[in-house]
Amino acid sequence: TGQVSPDSPEELEDAQCQPCPAGAYKELMGSDACVPCSEDTFSSAVAAVNRTACAACPEFSSSPAGSDDATDCVCNDGFKVVSASECEPCAEGTWCTSGVQESCPAHAWSPAQSAGMGESLF
Repeated sequence: TGQVSPDSPEELEDAQCQPCPAGAYKELMGSDACVPCSEDTFSSAVAAVNRTACAACPEFSSSPAGSDDATDCVCNDGFKVVSASECEPCAEGTWCTSGVQESCPAHAWSPAQSAGMGESLF
């Protein structure tokens, strides 16, 4: 008959449609699964109906697929956090990972945008 006939209240609850969670969207009605926002984007909207709900991470930052908040966007290696929504290149003589800037050790130097102490020149 095409209708769901649950045998218990638990089955009825399982049979009902649920909105896509934050970090995902679904463009068409039907049984297809929700689509996660792609890498380097995020969406805090619940029940999003298209990919435009997934906003790009700020410049020089990235996030995993399915991210549901701007805080999931982390500065790329070689860049430091300037504000909650901004990353900028690390300065000469420093290196950055996960948005945190560290100074090179004594008697060492590194070019701007260094992503690790291994790039320091002694």
